[in-house]
Amino acid sequence: MAYNLDDVNADVASGKCILLDVREQDEWSAGHVKGARFVPLSELSVGKIPADLPKNANIYTYCRAGRRSVMGADIL
Repeated sequence: MAYNLDDVNADVASGKCILLDVREQDEWSAGHVKGARFVPLSELSVGKIPADLPKNANIYTYCRAGRRSVMGADIL
């Protein structure tokens, strides 16, 4: 599901949600959205979900094109 970017920005700024970058390390290192948290899909897909990731928070996942973000959201 796609969300309106203004709504996502407002939710992140207010602390109502977490923005999760599921790209790989080289992509993250090349640049990422300020305030995003980095958990690559390769870790999520083998069950490495950070223990401190809130279970009751809204989490927006993102990647380069959208496929990995959907897969990451499904895992979470």
